Amino acid sequence: MPMTCKLNDMNKKLFTIFVLAAMIAAIHGARFFKKSPRSPVPQEAIPNKAKGNPSAAIHVVEYSDFQCPACTYAAGVLTRFFEQHSSEMYVEFRHYPIPELHSFAITSAVFSECVAKQGEFWVYHDLLFEKRVEWSRSLRVRGRLMDMAEDIGIEMESFRACVEDTAVETKVLEEKSEGVERGVKATPTYFINDQMVVGARFLKKELQNLLDEGRL
Repeated sequence: MPMTCKLNDMNKKLFTIFVLAAMIAAIHGARFFKKSPRSPVPQEAIPNKAKGNPSAAIHVVEYSDFQCPACTYAAGVLTRFFEQHSSEMYVEFRHYPIPELHSFAITSAVFSECVAKQGEFWVYHDLLFEKRVEWSRSLRVRGRLMDMAEDIGIEMESFRACVEDTAVETKVLEEKSEGVERGVKATPTYFINDQMVVGARFLKKELQNLLDEGRL
């Protein structure tokens, strides 16, 4: 609620001095900010599971499951928008595996987390969704996920050690718990500038609204 202030018996001379001082301070402040624009965040400082412009007006946090069909479709929608508006968006990925529905949701999340440690998360992210049916129906799921990592140039010795590290699965489940605390109950769920958007259809609608409003 805006605040108002009513002047009663303030001495006019003191009031004039006060106004002049405020104007001078405002002018100097404006000069300061013109000389000190926000520095862009170096790409190497962006977390491994984030992409885009950290200073962008549109901030998307994605909670997803690599074995989820709806997530596959939604990932494609978000990727296409991002490719067209990467300088105006910042996207962060969060794990939300649902093993009750998807037997290899946690496994694929762990593998992607280990790929992220080598800086190739988004390449593997796209590949997991693109080949979701293939790897999830394989008779050797872990072997297929391993092959996919090797295909994109991951250093395999440290990668194999990583996927066996129980701390990685703990991190995945901690991200899911964070999602539960934020009210996530299904995948995919997005927070677009902190507003929850659930499902691929509503994601597409919300992104189109931002585009129509000229914010993308």
